Amino acid sequence: MSMFRSESMNLCKLLVTKDKAYDVVEALGLLNEVSFVNLNKNEQPQKLPYCHEISKCNEICTKLDYIYEQCQKFGVKVEECESYQEFIDKKASLQMRMKMSKFTILDHLNKIIEEQQKFLKEQNERIESMYSDYNDLLEYKQVTIASQELMEREEMKDMTERISVQSEYSGIYDREEMMKLVEDQSFSEAPSEININLDTGVKIGKIIGTCLNDDLMRLKTLLFRSTRGNALVLTKNTGGIETYDKKVIPKSVFIVVFQEGEILRSRIETICSNFSKNHFVVPKNGEESKLQYLEDKIEQTRQLIVMSLVGIEKYLMSCTQERQLDLFKRICQYDHQIYMRLDYLHLSENLFTGYFWSCKSEKDIENILMNNNFSIQEAHIVNGHIGDVPPPTHFKLNEFTTVFQDIVSTYGVPLYKEINPAYFTIITFPFLFGVMFGDVGHGSFLLIIASLVCLYSEQLKKNQAFKTLVDIRYLLLLMGIFSTFCGLIYNDFLSIPLQLNMSSCYSIHDSNVTYSSDCMYSFGIDYSWYKASNILDFMNSLKMKMAVIFGVAHMSLGIVLKGLNSRYFFKPLDFYFEFIPQLILLLILFGYMDLLIIIKWMTNYQNGYEAPAIITVMIDMFLSGGGVKQKPLVGGKETHEFVNVLVLITAFVCVPVMLLVKPLIITKRMKQHELGLKIPSAIEMGVCSFKKREQSDEELQSDSEEEDEDQCLIKRDDSEQPRRRFREESKIEYDPNEDPYSIPDDDKKDEAREKLIKATAVYKQNDSHDLQEVWIHQLIETIEFVLGTISNTASYLRLWALSLAHSQLAAVFYDKSIRAPIENGEWFLIFAFLPVFLTSNFAILICMDAMECFLHTLRLHWVEFQNKFYNGTGYKFESFSLPDSIGFEQQNEEQ
Repeated sequence: MSMFRSESMNLCKLLVTKDKAYDVVEALGLLNEVSFVNLNKNEQPQKLPYCHEISKCNEICTKLDYIYEQCQKFGVKVEECESYQEFIDKKASLQMRMKMSKFTILDHLNKIIEEQQKFLKEQNERIESMYSDYNDLLEYKQVTIASQELMEREEMKDMTERISVQSEYSGIYDREEMMKLVEDQSFSEAPSEININLDTGVKIGKIIGTCLNDDLMRLKTLLFRSTRGNALVLTKNTGGIETYDKKVIPKSVFIVVFQEGEILRSRIETICSNFSKNHFVVPKNGEESKLQYLEDKIEQTRQLIVMSLVGIEKYLMSCTQERQLDLFKRICQYDHQIYMRLDYLHLSENLFTGYFWSCKSEKDIENILMNNNFSIQEAHIVNGHIGDVPPPTHFKLNEFTTVFQDIVSTYGVPLYKEINPAYFTIITFPFLFGVMFGDVGHGSFLLIIASLVCLYSEQLKKNQAFKTLVDIRYLLLLMGIFSTFCGLIYNDFLSIPLQLNMSSCYSIHDSNVTYSSDCMYSFGIDYSWYKASNILDFMNSLKMKMAVIFGVAHMSLGIVLKGLNSRYFFKPLDFYFEFIPQLILLLILFGYMDLLIIIKWMTNYQNGYEAPAIITVMIDMFLSGGGVKQKPLVGGKETHEFVNVLVLITAFVCVPVMLLVKPLIITKRMKQHELGLKIPSAIEMGVCSFKKREQSDEELQSDSEEEDEDQCLIKRDDSEQPRRRFREESKIEYDPNEDPYSIPDDDKKDEAREKLIKATAVYKQNDSHDLQEVWIHQLIETIEFVLGTISNTASYLRLWALSLAHSQLAAVFYDKSIRAPIENGEWFLIFAFLPVFLTSNFAILICMDAMECFLHTLRLHWVEFQNKFYNGTGYKFESFSLPDSIGFEQQNEEQ
């Protein structure tokens, strides 16, 4: 029953010296059933004793991540430790080989990993530099080839170094050439006319580079405007430049020819540098030798790159030998978890004081520590329970139950020892989903997929993309089973009825229908109904009534669970004046309506009697004060009216009982407590108290029959911690001075205990019982339940609505695609439209509608079901498990 209510928790107080704290926390981390309370939650991390070690672990992990990235980049596989025991053995072997202790291992690892990271970064920088040089050489080669072609015309004219350019616009070409410079993007041809005067003695400058094809026009425009037309730009498209990694960069070679001058050259170089990283110098003669030199240089650079890459790969392989890299990472994570828990403890002089929750008793924990050669003097563990500290919630789960617990915990974690809704969600969630998604074809598809995932779960777990699918495989399996089952009940297979070797109760001849009165269709809905013209009305009526019946049953279960919680937590007022009237109100109204539905189903109306409408009967009951205006369903008319009046009176009595009785009793007790009077016993007040089920027979026999409520409720079992601190009436019904779990005066100055109370204050329940708050709270609770009873019942009609929408969509896809070809026997059209039919069913009904049904089922559980009893304000038991923290969950999974 560990999933019905959470595991029993013990709050233990740990006292350990500083030099043994690491070993004790390490031993506790192997239990997998310990959760430390962070006493330093409000402290600054820099002031904690082990902040330096934690920072060092983070730095080492960051460096290891860089090495892992390099391994992935170079395709080096990092082998991992297969089990926790292998990790422990390799860690011990490493410590012996390097002669280091567990306290200095981080320093040694930091030194080793820092050297590895430094070497890899230097090598990567060298390789990046060689990549850049290689690409520049390739670019230089393209420029050399292209520039010779561009400059060939000038060489042929044997232009001298000192020339003069004469032009009306102080340029080397006239206005037409200027406009052509802007309009023409290729400039593969030089200007047709250049007036040269050899008497002026002026030099011509050239700048050669490469530019992206998309930026050529922008470069030309900027040069034209900045030089006022005194520069000529010649370009050649080389088809792109191929880099070392076989990527082609779309670049073109350009040459800028201009009248030499310091200011003009500086201006042109500034513009060209924004488009071209390098400016090249091409010799006037000897281009073939230059090309050969570039080819040799390119080949040398390529060989250097290959050798460097091979060297890095070998170095990485040496780093991962004997799973060394994985071992370093897990050691870092291992120590990080231990030092984090050490910072949860309170350090006073040389003594650590801390608190932790555990499912084991103090003696069991001490025995485990002693088995690991830790004496009691080195680590002292005692019971640390105090009344103001609420325990965490812990359930022992397995792969099957985890997904259902996650559904509940997403809404809110159960309170300690509160009934866990996940216990019932295992069945109710897939069942209500199946009611909405009921179809043999669609349900079978889910069932097959879930079965395959269950069969090959171990293989799929290795792929991160299928991790979520593997986690929810059992939920999908149950959803597929219930969807198929409900589809069989509806007799619906992709909107096609199934005969299943069962004879129909209806005989159809032409337009005449004959019903066999002694016939009973053995399972589900008779397939002959799908041939009827009123099939939609029939299915509407059936599914709507089924939805109401399921909804009332589901909500009644929630209210019953509230009663069980009230008994368990010793809340007699909640049990007698909330649970009982709420259950009666729900059953007397909507349970009565469900009874009328069943009676109507069992009544034969073929003898000329008109079947009464259930909704009309219920409305008439309220409007006419219990009157019956249609054919009576319960006996005769007088009997039905008497039952209606009894239902109304009972319902109206339940409301003031829920609203007034509990606040009045609490008010009376508060006044008696203020006057110093003795609180009346439960028997005198007419409210029986509950004895704890866990008490031994001897304790029960020793209890006096005249024992008052205080004495009865204070009794507790030593093996399980008290429930009284979770009772809302605790500060009103009982004297705090008599609380055996209140903080003693001599312990109130305990700094560790004060930190414990502050750290868990956020999880405490509000026990305030101001008189005004009590009345307002009860008023809100009553109004919410009365109105919620109606609205929640109506909300369950979504079972009918989504089921009807699902079946009608399937019918539309079938009617509009393959129904006519099947009826006419047109096989070509059947195969032509079959992909359309299957695709629409998969995309809309299996994918989209399944998600819609899932979300509506989630809402029915979170709102309509859980709000009847579920508090959901607890906090989760965070188990401190060293094997889990370093990635060995499978070996340590709780069953």
